[in-house]
Amino acid sequence: MSLLENIALTALCLGVLLVIHELGHVIAAKILGLNILKVGFTLKPVPHAYVKVDWPKKRNERTIFLLSGFAINLILLALSFLSGISFKPLLLALCIQMVIETNPIYSDFVIINLANRASSEVRKTRSSYSVVYQKLYKEYMHSSKWYLHFGVWVLIIIALINIAKSFVL
Repeated sequence: MSLLENIALTALCLGVLLVIHELGHVIAAKILGLNILKVGFTLKPVPHAYVKVDWPKKRNERTIFLLSGFAINLILLALSFLSGISFKPLLLALCIQMVIETNPIYSDFVIINLANRASSEVRKTRSSYSVVYQKLYKEYMHSSKWYLHFGVWVLIIIALINIAKSFVL
């Protein structure tokens, strides 16, 4: 396969993984009994697909809903490596997807961290959720928690590169 074909197939696999990730959120929302308001794509704050639901009041439901997309892709990554799948564009796309899903700028992990704090603060202050969330996001960026998240993210990237070398390259 040519380099261009590999790039095109990897991009296609990334697109499929994106749909699977969002499907994970939809399935979790259905299981949790959350009302799905919209499934879409936005450019703010960074380009990403999303599933909008009536926001769960319980912390564990928010966490399950937000982690469901990541969990599905993590399971696919593990199954791909454990089953010996050798389709390089898929394996590379899975590694890229894991890097995207764990990033410290905007990922479900960032949202989990901030959403739980925002919900608590909204109850106390009666302020708008979006205003509180934006304030917390600005505080989070370049805080000690953010640097810890960034460090873990770098370790994930290094681990995935080493895994990919064995299976993809």
